[in-house]
Amino acid sequence: MRIAIDCRWIFARRSGIGVYTDTLSRGLSSKDRHNTYLLIKEPLASYGLFSLKNQIKLPRLLRRLEVNIYHSTNFMIPLFMRKSIKVVITIHDLIPWKFPQYTPKAKKTKFKWLFKIIMKFAVRRADKIIAVSENTAKDIRECLNVPDEKIHVVYNGIEPEYFVGGAEEEKEDFILFIGRADPYKNLAGLVKAYSILVRKHNISTNILVVGEDDPRYPEVKNLVKSLGLEKRIIFKGYSETAEIAELYKKAKIFVMPSIYEGFGLPVIEAMALGAPVVISNTPALVEISGGCALAVDPNNYEEMAEALYKIISDSKTAKELVKKGREHAKQFTMERMAGETLKVYESCFGA
Repeated sequence: MRIAIDCRWIFARRSGIGVYTDTLSRGLSSKDRHNTYLLIKEPLASYGLFSLKNQIKLPRLLRRLEVNIYHSTNFMIPLFMRKSIKVVITIHDLIPWKFPQYTPKAKKTKFKWLFKIIMKFAVRRADKIIAVSENTAKDIRECLNVPDEKIHVVYNGIEPEYFVGGAEEEKEDFILFIGRADPYKNLAGLVKAYSILVRKHNISTNILVVGEDDPRYPEVKNLVKSLGLEKRIIFKGYSETAEIAELYKKAKIFVMPSIYEGFGLPVIEAMALGAPVVISNTPALVEISGGCALAVDPNNYEEMAEALYKIISDSKTAKELVKKGREHAKQFTMERMAGETLKVYESCFGA
């Protein structure tokens, strides 16, 4: 088979879909020697994913390259694709569809009517849909009325670099948060829980926030200032993959308190590199963490504060979480994701 993977989702700065696309491409290139993979990116396709040129030129390019399968690692596909070309799309989450109040400044929310039209078209045209978790598959069935046989759950894999080191690293006195500023990530909830933690237990542990600064959402920084926590909550900004890996190794705790997620890749990355993990009890995070993290109600700040304190104050709990988490993370390999994705490609032709 000649399989085209759209790699234009890999941007200069690390992002969830870019990491997924890059990891999948690397995994397939190392695992599959029978099929030919064509990576759609510049200079082969020097037009934007959302451009009119993409709608016209990409189908022509795929025909010229005699592609059998086109895989969009997000939901965007051109309108005019020959039926002879099988289409696979990956859907990571439906947060703007289900919870637009938690992504108020996102374009998908501002133009929700258009987002819904595009999504409905994409799932109708796609021959197969990859969902990154059972919970995302459930959302696809419920929101988009897609039959079960069209949906395949393939868990994300992490890069091999995340399985190197971490076990015996000396921990530093910080709680690590990695993510966007969108309200669904619930950084504000973590700040409120942390203020309780400081007030009740007088801890020295700080919070390190890693992620692109987003001027659309100033609320969290304003909250930090109003609580007088500017010296305790450090906003580091964007970090590259290698630096993030070092932070996972050194963190006393990694926390992902999201209101909702489609998967939650940082949870597995953190586990692989030996950080004890606290998550919200939102379905996807509970699913992928496999009982190897402390789960809390994302809206119960007292409960979140106590979970953090349990790890800070109880080395036995911390060590148990690290041990269980590292073992659990071993199943989320790049090779496994590639192998299961390859089976989806083969199923397009009834294999």
